[in-house]
Formats: sequence, structure tokens, C-alpha cells
Amino acid sequence: MSVRINRYLLEQTRHDSGALVQPDFVVHPYHQPGRYQLDIFRHGKRVRSETLIVDADSNERQVSIDLAATPRSDVAGDCCCKDGDALWRLGKDGYALFYVGSGSGGFSVRSFPLHDDKGDVFDSLKLQQGDLFGTTLLRPGRYKLEDTAAKVAVPLNVDAVKPGDKPYLPPDALHVDVAALRKKGKGLALQQAQGIVVLAERDNRIVITLEDEPGCHDDVPNKVARRTRAVARRA
Repeated sequence: MSVRINRYLLEQTRHDSGALVQPDFVVHPYHQPGRYQLDIFRHGKRVRSETLIVDADSNERQVSIDLAATPRSDVAGDCCCKDGDALWRLGKDGYALFYVGSGSGGFSVRSFPLHDDKGDVFDSLKLQQGDLFGTTLLRPGRYKLEDTAAKVAVPLNVDAVKPGDKPYLPPDALHVDVAALRKKGKGLALQQAQGIVVLAERDNRIVITLEDEPGCHDDVPNKVARRTRAVARRA
């Protein structure tokens, strides 16, 4: 049996809330019932639009939308007025999680209400209070975490898996608040394959970049870390 290696996961050195790759995600809460248009972009070019219905009578607390997926017209058992558009349903105060399930990525997403021209607008290029950006860092090394809009940057170290007799399970995801990060300005530390979730404040674009990684030494463990997707903690 042959094993297929997902090189897009293993080769990522930059994780950007405005240009999502595997295994990044952004989360946005929808508090106002109504009909929303979701515009999905790749490398700045719109590739498709879908529709999200926020229903006050629905108990659906979260929808997960793959930005890289082929659009369907039968999502959640419904269809939309335009052929090829997917219709998603979410309860009031629920969360939409946007992620990249395949390919090289480069996705962003923007949503705006069709029922109210003054309603809630979401743009992953400029995350607002309550929005989340998360990822899982598989490669050990020295990273930089920055909010490019506010010109704030802190070091982020990811330690390699240490050898041991038991299978390695990464710790729970680290949750970081941009507002607190700006005040403290201290560096962060993660274990390999541990997730990180960043809570936005205002007009934030979060970028995590690999700046340096360990060389190939004899004492570097060859144990493979098990990847887990960082889970966004509900407010």
C-alpha cells in the first residue's frame, strides 16, 4: 500500500489570515439573522460566491466551509436562487469556520448582508473583534507572529518532538489575544504540531512566518508528530 504525502501541509512556512493555506482557518460569529453573500477569493481574485442564511429559529451552532472545495448547489439540503451557488444555514449567534481542505491555498473570504446595507461585514483581510485566526505549526523552528496592520510582531518558537517510548500527542491549542499581545510584547512558545488560535481586536491581519529552523543533526528525533487541527474556543 502506497502512502501519499501531503506536501502542502509539510512545506508551509507562512500562515496568513488574509491568504489561508492548509491547515489555517478563520472564524466569524454571525449575530444578526438574515441572508449573507460569501465571496471567496484566491490570490486576490474572486473565484466564487455562496450564500449563508442566519436563521433565528435554527439550532445550528457552527458551519465549516472549505474555501478550496468545488461549489455545490445542495449543501444542507437546500439550493439557492443562482445555479451553482451553495446555501449554508446557521443559527443566530453561531460561528462560520472557513478553512482550506486541499491544494496550495492563498484564499481569503468576505461576507456582507443582502438584507441590510448597514449590517455585519466580515473580511479575513481585516479581522475584527470576535474573529479568530488559527493554524497548526508542523515544522519546528523560530517563527515571527505579527499583525501587519498594527505593526506588532513577537517571536514564536516551536520546539521539535523529543524522543520517547510513547506516541507523541501535541498539547491543546494555545489561545492568544491580540490586545494582550500588544501590551505584553513577549514571545510565545509551542510544541511541534500544537495549534495556535489568535483572537482579533480590530483591523487585524495575522501572519506567522518561519524565519529559521533546526539543521539536520544526528540527534534530531525522527519521530513523526501526529497533526491535529487547532480548535477555536467558543466565546
